[in-house]
Amino acid sequence: MNKKIIEANIEVHSKMADSYHNEPHFRPENQEKVRKRIIELQKKANAKNLLDVGCGTGFIINLSKDLFDELHGVDATQAMLDKVDLSSGNIILHNKLAQELPFEDESFDMASSYAFLHHLENYSDVLKEVLRVLKKGGLYYIDLDPNKDFWTAMETLEKIENNDKYSPIVQKEINSVLHTDQQVMDEFGIEPEVFNNAEYTKSILGGIDPKELCKIAVEMGYSNATFEYDWFLGQGTIMHKHSFEEAEAIDKYLKMALPLSKHLYKYITVVLEK
Repeated sequence: MNKKIIEANIEVHSKMADSYHNEPHFRPENQEKVRKRIIELQKKANAKNLLDVGCGTGFIINLSKDLFDELHGVDATQAMLDKVDLSSGNIILHNKLAQELPFEDESFDMASSYAFLHHLENYSDVLKEVLRVLKKGGLYYIDLDPNKDFWTAMETLEKIENNDKYSPIVQKEINSVLHTDQQVMDEFGIEPEVFNNAEYTKSILGGIDPKELCKIAVEMGYSNATFEYDWFLGQGTIMHKHSFEEAEAIDKYLKMALPLSKHLYKYITVVLEK
């Protein structure tokens, strides 16, 4: 484990903890989508307990606490854990590293990581630890991690001459992918190098190749690995300025056009089975 990466994550998320609920994934339409996925996976695994790795302020926990008898959240940043709502009485938090989970082998029916793997230098370490603590047949749900093809496409577009002529919807994504570090510097006073280290796999390595992740997972011992692409370019804008129905129709069309359209999707969702 790289101590510098861990320290950067703790610094960044300690400073951002109070405003983390303003992140786009907290919008109602995304929470509804994620909850549906959790319900489907919980039923498939017949899961009684859930381990949320990199739980942050409790995004997954809040959507899941009525679905499981017991939930455990693990995060390296105490300031984030302090924001988790524990009122349901079935939530246990652990201020620990994801690479060193404080649990016995085969302790959990299901695990999750939401918008987390890209904060690591090497996500394989966490995949291996989750594999260890999952029961046979258990599921590991990974979501909202950056699609490498999308990140590469944004980098390519910015290098093109006269790129100031892009539409607002494209320019917005270029700024989001390549210049969030400056925005964070302006708002929170976090140095760009520190922020980029805290999002190492996203900012330094340029995202995650879902096929590669699934291949690594199967090679290390998962029995099955599947993925899908999620949130196409401008999907939120179409939802709110046009209609949810139009956004759904475009999504279906782009999914039919895969793999040609894979670079238009910003995130990936992965499900691993032990």
